[in-house]
Amino acid sequence: MVETKEIKKGPNNEARTFYALINDANKELYPGCESFSTLSSIIRLYLLKCLHGWSNSSFTDLLQLLKEAMPNLNIHESFYKTKAMISDLGLDYKKIHACPKHCMLFWKENESLDVYSICKSS
Repeated sequence: MVETKEIKKGPNNEARTFYALINDANKELYPGCESFSTLSSIIRLYLLKCLHGWSNSSFTDLLQLLKEAMPNLNIHESFYKTKAMISDLGLDYKKIHACPKHCMLFWKENESLDVYSICKSS
């Protein structure tokens, strides 16, 4: 019996993701825009979302408003598609709860605790 090896055509998933990011980095935010690419503008918008605590739905609403006001804008119209792009770059974030008194973080071995182990508040 002769074994046949499956031959895959084209780049693998990681390479396709990389090439899509390169494409977005080279794509103008809108026709004639030289100062922002699709990728750079999405990164800046996502940074604002994180810094200012915008909800996922408010971010989607903003993207949809921008797209409605400027139909030639080369951006995704939802938070989830934007988050997928950011995740592909390795720039995703995870919220870590912290004590308001700055005594500890609920992270690693403290992640499952319900009470701050240092100041004893809940």
